[in-house]
Amino acid sequence: MRSLRGNTDWEILTFSETTTLRTVGPDGSSYTESRTTENFRVRVVHNGRMGNSFAQRGARSLADHLATAIAASHSGPVVSLDLGTGYPSEHIDDTEKNIVEVPSTDGVLRSITEEQSLHLRAANGSEVRWSASEKRLVYGAYLEGNPVPIAFLGTSEQGPVTPNAEVCPVSPKAPLNTAWLLSPIVMSELVGREMKKHLIRARQLEWPRGARVLDDGSGGHTDLEGTPRQSFVWCEDGVPLSRGQTFQDVSVTSHLTGHGGMNGFHVQNLTVLPYQSEDVRDTVVMVVGARPLSFSSDHLLLTAVDNHPQEPCSVTRMLVRFAGARELVSRGVWSGPQQYGNGPWRSPWFLLPEPDRIFRVFDVQ
Repeated sequence: MRSLRGNTDWEILTFSETTTLRTVGPDGSSYTESRTTENFRVRVVHNGRMGNSFAQRGARSLADHLATAIAASHSGPVVSLDLGTGYPSEHIDDTEKNIVEVPSTDGVLRSITEEQSLHLRAANGSEVRWSASEKRLVYGAYLEGNPVPIAFLGTSEQGPVTPNAEVCPVSPKAPLNTAWLLSPIVMSELVGREMKKHLIRARQLEWPRGARVLDDGSGGHTDLEGTPRQSFVWCEDGVPLSRGQTFQDVSVTSHLTGHGGMNGFHVQNLTVLPYQSEDVRDTVVMVVGARPLSFSSDHLLLTAVDNHPQEPCSVTRMLVRFAGARELVSRGVWSGPQQYGNGPWRSPWFLLPEPDRIFRVFDVQ
C-alpha cells in the first residue's frame, strides 16, 4: 500500500485460500473435500523502517494487534514485530461423498479448484479487494490400486495428455540404457523447486539456456502487498533480465514487481517457454512421478509407466540419486505439450537421451 511511506503508518491484510478437491475412485465413486486457510497480517512503518506481524485468526483480536503494533512503532524505529503464533488457521469441511453410477472413462482422477480472496486496507483509508478462482484437472490412471497422476491441465486446455512417443518398460537390469521422458510434474519437483529456492535467495535467475523463464502474471490481481501483478521475465537464454522486488526491498514503489508474499518474497508462478520443442522419435521410458526422500536429499523415488496412461499399463518405481537441476536441463531437450506441475510451475515435457549422466539407480521395483 502506498500509504506505508509516512513517518508512522499501518496496514491490515486479510487473505484466505480455499482448495476444493473432487476425487474419482477406481470404481467411479467420488468424494469432495475442502480446506480453507485464513491469515491476518499487520504492518507498521516508522520513518521508513518496516515491521511485520503474521498472526493466527482468533489468537488475539485484530484491535489488540493493531494497538500493540502502533504503540511499538511510536517507541522508536521498527525493526521487527512478532505479535502472533506465526501459523495460519485452517478449517477442513466434512467430506461429502457422491456415488456415481457410471465410472469415469476420461482419465480424470481429480479436479482441483483454488479460490483466493484479499482485503488490504491502510491508515489513509485506501483499500484493495479482489477474489480469484482457478480450476485444474488431474489426469492419470489407477495402477495396482493406487492413483498415479500423469498431467495437470486447465479446464479449457485441449490436446494430448502425453507426447506422441513409443513407451517401453523399465529394464530392471539396465534402467538407464533407454532415453527418459520426464513429465512436467516430475520437472516441477526436480527443477522447479531449485529455481524457486534460487529466486527466493537471489531474486533473479540465470538458467536454463535455450528458454525464456517468466512469471505470466496469472492469479490474483495484486500480490499480498497490494502491488498489481503483471507478466515478468526472469531470464532469457540464461541471461537474467529482471530482479524481483518487494515492499521490504525498495523505497521507490515504482520498482515493485508484484512478488510480495505474507512474510517476504513470493514466487507466484514459473513458466518455462523453450525456443524449440523437439518431437520424440526414440523409444522412451515415461517418468511421471518424483518424490524426494527428504527435504534436502538428492535421493529420489521415481515413478515410471510402461505405456500411455490411456492404455493398459503397469508402474515401476526406482530409487535414484540425482545430479542436480542445472545439470539436468543442460543434458536434454523440451518436448511435448505445455502443462502444469506441482507448485508454481508450467513447462513442456523433457526428453533426457542419456539418463545415466544425471541419475544413478540403486533399486528398481
